[in-house]
Amino acid sequence: MKARTAEASACLLKLRVPACMQAMERLMAGVDAALGRVEAPASVRHDMRLVAEEACANVIRHAYSQAPRPGDLSVALHRDMLEGVPALRLVVCDHGRPFDPLGACAPALDLPAEERPIGGLGIHLIRSLTDRQRHTRDRAGRNCLELVKWLHEAPE
Repeated sequence: MKARTAEASACLLKLRVPACMQAMERLMAGVDAALGRVEAPASVRHDMRLVAEEACANVIRHAYSQAPRPGDLSVALHRDMLEGVPALRLVVCDHGRPFDPLGACAPALDLPAEERPIGGLGIHLIRSLTDRQRHTRDRAGRNCLELVKWLHEAPE
């Protein structure tokens, strides 16, 4: 992702919670409150809510599955200008085992549900509902999934 300027960026939400299902209600309440303050089409807010819920649920289910106890889950939501276009940018980070969910194979949607392997639909949903996705491993050793949804027309 590029062309982000400090004066055009606004942090709408910054939360850090234990990566457990009990924290999901607090996370989603924060996401809902932040999205409620954004002037954007209802469809954009709806898509970002679904994406946030799926990304956080994936961290809760998978990031610390081999750890004795859950670690932290950090969520930030920003309203940015990217390449001159207003966008929402969701960043979900964890200290779990290194994993790039964007490297997963696309699910075989042409197969009947009973013939498909379990899993992979959440990442498919995330890819389908966002305009840009990026995974990085930051200097602190965290997995960071950055998801962008344009508020209007996408840049050429």
